[in-house]
Amino acid sequence: VKVGLDLIPFHIHKELLCYHSEYFESCFSGGYKEAIERTTSVTDVDEGVFRIFLQWLYMQIIPLNRGDDPDTGDDPDTAHDTGDDDSSTDGIIFRTPSSIELIRTLLDVYIFADEYDVPQLRRDIMTAMLHYCASFQWHPELTREIHTTAFKSLPSNSHFC
Repeated sequence: VKVGLDLIPFHIHKELLCYHSEYFESCFSGGYKEAIERTTSVTDVDEGVFRIFLQWLYMQIIPLNRGDDPDTGDDPDTAHDTGDDDSSTDGIIFRTPSSIELIRTLLDVYIFADEYDVPQLRRDIMTAMLHYCASFQWHPELTREIHTTAFKSLPSNSHFC
């Protein structure tokens, strides 16, 4: 799969990709050019979003960024990198930046999962967001930009809207 405007190549196991995405299953089956050439391009996808997708595809985890330990009471919006090792809970990896950046990134991955028909990734993103918010007993105040992007990019019946 070639990603982004720079067409960065990613080598992915076709069976795994097609198992999780009906879009890619359609691309790589039948007499389509993609099936014959065994490659396709997704120029509208950011490389970072695609890397998160690959991590999920191969490891079934969604890398989440979060602040310090929720037991300390640190605000996720003001948390800083402590240099501690990553921790993992139920297929979710936590690291550190701002909560709004995290939600924006998860929205971008969710939009990718919606556009390229990866239903399990959509469900896992929603679960990861709920887990993140619950770990801080916190609900993000979503920015107008996030709302606008979600409603512009996703169907009205989407769980993200």
